[in-house]
Amino acid sequence: LEEAEALQRNAVEHARAELGEETVATLMAMSAYGRTLRKLDRLDEAKDLYVAAADGLAEQLGAGHPDALVAALNCASLCETRNEWDEAVRRFADAATATEAQAEFGESSPNLYLALLGEARCAMELGDHARAEPLLRRVVDAYRRDRRPGSNRTQSAEARLARSLVELERYEDAEAVLLVSHEAVLGRRGPDHDRTRNAAARLVQLYERWEKPEKAAAWRQKSGP
Repeated sequence: LEEAEALQRNAVEHARAELGEETVATLMAMSAYGRTLRKLDRLDEAKDLYVAAADGLAEQLGAGHPDALVAALNCASLCETRNEWDEAVRRFADAATATEAQAEFGESSPNLYLALLGEARCAMELGDHARAEPLLRRVVDAYRRDRRPGSNRTQSAEARLARSLVELERYEDAEAVLLVSHEAVLGRRGPDHDRTRNAAARLVQLYERWEKPEKAAAWRQKSGP
């Protein structure tokens, strides 16, 4: 990585000198250099490059362009890593809006669900479950439609959705999500798989929070030791 960092630093310096700061080629080089700096845990430097690349590519190419969207999601993800929740929420939301505006892809774009999930995660960190819940609902509905029942990504999204519903004290809705989630992973992996037991454990936690000890006890037996 150290060798790659030196090469990319030189490439960015050359592009800035020869092409200018705001050209697409320079901005793409900055984005690539930012990824390397992130891997090296030089997050302050990476953030400066990511912000410049994301904002610059959105201006030069349009926010919905694939290269601009990748840069936007990278920048939002780094903000999330740095616990900069407000900025991360804004950048993920902007990326989702730009993706939806693409007539060619829209709802079918994987970038849309990456952006919605990122926005929801960061909203949850801010305690804004009312914002997170409809975002997660969209992701869960899409994953259930497009992926194999009980897939890991679907289960993860379902768990987040249920958590937000519980925080909103919508226990019956959370129960419905988790029962479907458990049934799907049970059918795919069987009763003794760790993921099946984890799905049962989430139901135990729900019923404990909901103050339904009998149901919690019944599901505790399925969650394993």
